Amino acid sequence: MALGLYNREARREGMKILNGSTNGHANRLLGEIPGVPQAALLCFSMNKLRTLAELQARADAGHKGNLYKALCDLPAMKESVAKAAHSAILADRDAVRLNGHAPAPEERAPVLDAVDEPFRHLPIAKVRPWPGNPRKTFDEEELAKLGQSIVAEGILHPLLVRPVKDGYEIADGERRFRAASAAGVKQVPAIVRNLTDQQMLEIAVTTFEQRSDINPLEKAEAYARLADPPPKGFGKKPAQIAKDIGRSEGYVNDLLKLRGLPKVARDAAAAGDIPLSTAVVIARVPGEKTREKVALHVITGDDWWGSTPKPQKNDVPMSARDAQDFVHQHCTRQLKGARFDPKSATLLPEAGSCEMCPKRAGNLAKSDPEGYKGSRADLCTDPECFERKVAAWQQGVLAEASAKGQPVLTGKAAEQALSWQSRYYKLDDHCSADDKYRPYEQVLKGKLEPTQVTVACDDKGNVRRLVEKKIADPIIKKVCKRVPYESSRRGEQRAQNAKYEAGKVAARKANGLVADAAWQIFLRLDSITPADRERVRALVELLIDFTWADAAAVVVKRRGLTPKHNERRGPLQNLLADMTTPSQMLALAAEVAAARHSHGWGHPHFGEVDNGFWKQWSIDKAALMREAAAEKKAKGKK
Repeated sequence: MALGLYNREARREGMKILNGSTNGHANRLLGEIPGVPQAALLCFSMNKLRTLAELQARADAGHKGNLYKALCDLPAMKESVAKAAHSAILADRDAVRLNGHAPAPEERAPVLDAVDEPFRHLPIAKVRPWPGNPRKTFDEEELAKLGQSIVAEGILHPLLVRPVKDGYEIADGERRFRAASAAGVKQVPAIVRNLTDQQMLEIAVTTFEQRSDINPLEKAEAYARLADPPPKGFGKKPAQIAKDIGRSEGYVNDLLKLRGLPKVARDAAAAGDIPLSTAVVIARVPGEKTREKVALHVITGDDWWGSTPKPQKNDVPMSARDAQDFVHQHCTRQLKGARFDPKSATLLPEAGSCEMCPKRAGNLAKSDPEGYKGSRADLCTDPECFERKVAAWQQGVLAEASAKGQPVLTGKAAEQALSWQSRYYKLDDHCSADDKYRPYEQVLKGKLEPTQVTVACDDKGNVRRLVEKKIADPIIKKVCKRVPYESSRRGEQRAQNAKYEAGKVAARKANGLVADAAWQIFLRLDSITPADRERVRALVELLIDFTWADAAAVVVKRRGLTPKHNERRGPLQNLLADMTTPSQMLALAAEVAAARHSHGWGHPHFGEVDNGFWKQWSIDKAALMREAAAEKKAKGKK
């Protein structure tokens, strides 16, 4: 049975078959024209047309001899199929011989042997669905509509069945059979053919390609059974399947990948929430855990990789293009610049070399050109495997360091050692004391003992070789005639930090003094009317809303208030609500204003603005700073 689509090549092949065929059997002639599906053969037989001569007689009787109109008039005959048959028949009428010898079987395309009766009515009780039919879901509403049509007009297109013990199994027409059964029909028209399981499945695949309401997962199951090796399948190669149905090999490969969809994606595809193109993007992702995570993000439309989304009713899934971009961003890793050697086959023996890995984009593009068109060849599409190789490489580095007696830092200790304020130099960083700006490793080359090098591995997979500054500084000073900038400013930085801490203590004291003085000044306002008191409260509340959050936090800390979470202005608003006198409210307002003005005392990045504010309140800023510094120094000695 030919499964191809109508095209110029089909017309030429059809003509060759007709030129060489001499048995005059219309079913066989049309069946061997690429582009004429089983439906056309059924229609031909249903109308009791056994030969091309009978078709010509029908054309002469009803269509003034027009064969094309006669073909189009056959039920279920598509225009493209009619064109294929008409072109093959009329391309060279004189070359079509209806009597003589047929070509040898090996020269002919395979066709299905028909029984003597092209068409018969069978008791519906003896007909049953083929258990191997990949299609399992049917729209009940559509079946009900079809049932009403069958009651009114009958079954216009016969079923195709094969004889089995105690009855018949349906090769094509299960939907019509279900609708007829529900409508109470007792007999169904059917054409009986001897069909193998493979032929039954091929007919189902052909039917799938002619319908748009097929579940893509059921279609994928049908393709898989054709492609799987025996005994589970029939061992057809994707290229052959693609040729039979007139589709690209990439289309077939995409459908075969759908078998690996996680349950949440299968359910979404079956419900029609995501189209086939989006499901294919999910199915291409290697790694079961990663594929399931991608499916959740695509179905929910959540593009934040750090979250774990849960599907909701009103979710808007990503489009296929957005899903592809999402996968490329979060589920691929560049092999160029990887910490480990991508060519190594011994780093992770079960994974092998990245160069030969089937999950490398360059290798995937060979088998799936459409899916990886435009992708870089050196991309790893399996981040789980990539991370396992990183972990294996880390273990190897740490084991090598331990064998040399070098200190190894992990976890929190490694994170601190790798921070910019740590007591270590990173050996691959550039030395600021070197005129050539060489890395520390080159400046210190041959001058460090192996045990003086520390290896740090943090939770993010960063592995760095470090050296303590107190070990490296004397060597660097001797080699470069000076110490690195970081070490030269270490003492200066400590002094600045101490000054800033003292400034914060002094600022809190100054703010308190302003608040106390303001309270004394505003005591005379406590006798104002309740309405005026509320006006004062509203004014102070507005001031608190507009003040800096950092300034509000200073007041909260000085007054001993307890903020909830990270709120800073909330405790002050609550405190204001509990105040009953204008003097308390205005004292709070004065402290907030003072906190805003004293913010950054002692910090080198904040300018020292002196507009006479503190002098007006009789506050000596310098004295408070000295006092705070002395207190801090005294506490440090204790």
